[in-house]
Amino acid sequence: MFQRAQKKPALPRKILKDRAQSNISRNTKWPFPQFISLFFPVFTFQSQRLEREFQDIELITKGSIGPILKVCKRTDEQTYALKVLLKTEILRQQMLQQCKEGVTLQKQAHHPFVQGLRECWQTSRLLFIMCDYHSAGDLYMLWRGCHPLEEDTVRVFAAEL
Repeated sequence: MFQRAQKKPALPRKILKDRAQSNISRNTKWPFPQFISLFFPVFTFQSQRLEREFQDIELITKGSIGPILKVCKRTDEQTYALKVLLKTEILRQQMLQQCKEGVTLQKQAHHPFVQGLRECWQTSRLLFIMCDYHSAGDLYMLWRGCHPLEEDTVRVFAAEL
């Protein structure tokens, strides 16, 4: 009658721990270290936010730059998708400008077919991008699950795009 939820792989806590955080005091004054200021003004600096404001962390998928987590915000009990990006990988792959522009565009886009951006912030070594959570996944996941797609379904998605 009830299907048991599939167990997702445990999220390595070391991904979320910010070892360099201890080097920056809570009352850091300007100037910020370059590793933080590179991501300003798009990503504000908030070192303790993840542990303080979110619960029920679950791994959705592993992205190319970092994991995407399903989180529940304690204040409004809403579920969100949280992208955790490693700053070192963004800089190594020379994606700094692309990352900042992508977040800026996502902030400006308000459309039912575009995933809504809620907030974004940084710690000393991680970037966080919080978006609306959609349990059905994206178009790629739909295509993988229903391959091949019906022609009518393709028409709907083509019209939405």
